[in-house]
Amino acid sequence: MTGDSLDALFDAYFGDKTLEEQEAIRKKHGTELAVLEAPQRIREICIDLLRHYQEHIQPDASRP
Repeated sequence: MTGDSLDALFDAYFGDKTLEEQEAIRKKHGTELAVLEAPQRIREICIDLLRHYQEHIQPDASRP
């Protein structure tokens, strides 16, 4: 996701807030959002989901 699309997403969610409220949201959650959306973090989550599926869901799918 590029900076422009993040800005558009932010505006879609918080466009009805005042500029002061928007700034407070950016200060409180801006860094956390960047970390959560970091490509390496997303990759690790996907690997974990796949591993969980292979170990817990897929074996049950073959049962009658």
